[in-house]
Amino acid sequence: MSNRGSEPSFTGGLCVQMPTDAASVAVLEERARLLRRERHDEPLAGAAESCYLRISLGEEARYGIPFDALEEILYPRGVRAIPGVPPHIAGVMNRRGEFVTVVDPAPLFGLQPQSITKNSRIIVVQYLQHMVAGLLVTGVENEVRYHHDELTAPFPTRNLSTDFIRGIHLGNVTLLAPRTLLASPEVQINHLNRSEDAIHG
Repeated sequence: MSNRGSEPSFTGGLCVQMPTDAASVAVLEERARLLRRERHDEPLAGAAESCYLRISLGEEARYGIPFDALEEILYPRGVRAIPGVPPHIAGVMNRRGEFVTVVDPAPLFGLQPQSITKNSRIIVVQYLQHMVAGLLVTGVENEVRYHHDELTAPFPTRNLSTDFIRGIHLGNVTLLAPRTLLASPEVQINHLNRSEDAIHG
């Protein structure tokens, strides 16, 4: 008598029934893929819908920060500029005793550096294990739900790698991959984290 859709696999003296039908194999492959995942900037293929926070950089540019990358939203109080850093480094701030580098994404996308106003916010993102950084944004607008098939591929740009963009939502909102962006050599902020000398020097 045989079990259809499976075949025995002998491991360590035990007989294990391994599924061979297409549906079961697909489930096992998806589980293996999820176990291999170390980054979270890529949306799950099986998830039909996700959310992002729509933000503005400057007066017209609209971007999205995926909710799975968002740790905290702060007011930009006490941001201190650092001499001699690239224009996309807005400064550092003290977050409950921890020094956090504040990145201005606008210059990375070919826009003018942002000025801090009453509507500005800092989106805190954790990347590279326990390291965090803040993204300075002109304003926070609203939460947007989207289906992954609504995203289109980003256009190549000389300013920034398309690896840092998940896609374009409905043709007008650039959905960022902030963890990949902050960990990239182009941004290079690791040495600025917890930099007390940069604040007081």
